[in-house]
Amino acid sequence: MPQPVPSLDELVRDPRLALSLPAEVLAALAARIAVIQSALVAAQFALAADGGAPTAQAAQPDELLTVEQAAGVLSVPVEWVYKRARRLGLVVQLGQGTLRISRAKLDAYIRGQAVTSTGAMRRKRALD
Repeated sequence: MPQPVPSLDELVRDPRLALSLPAEVLAALAARIAVIQSALVAAQFALAADGGAPTAQAAQPDELLTVEQAAGVLSVPVEWVYKRARRLGLVVQLGQGTLRISRAKLDAYIRGQAVTSTGAMRRKRALD
C-alpha cells in the first residue's frame, strides 16, 4: 500500500518527512511549490507596481508559458528566451530540462522595459 503524501503544511512543520518520499512525489510537490512561489512573486510585483494596494490581478493564479509562447509574446526568437529568461528572473523550473515562464513576471518585465530615448541603447547593450 502506498504511503500517504504529506501536505505542504505538514512538510513545512517537519521537513524530514520529505526524506521518505519517492522521486516522482518530490518532483510533483516541487512543481506545486514553484506555482505557489510564482503566484506570490507576481503578487509582490503587482503590489509594488500599484504602490502597495492589492489588485484583482494579483489575486489571480499565475499562468505558466512554454518558452515558445513567451518568445511569441516578446516577438523574439526562442533562443533569446533560453539565453536570458533565467537571468531576468522569469523561469519556473518544473523538472530537469522543463522550463516554464511566469506570465506575471513576463508582464512585469515588459512593463519595466519602457525607456526614454536616451536610455534605450544602454538597456539594449546590458541585455546582449
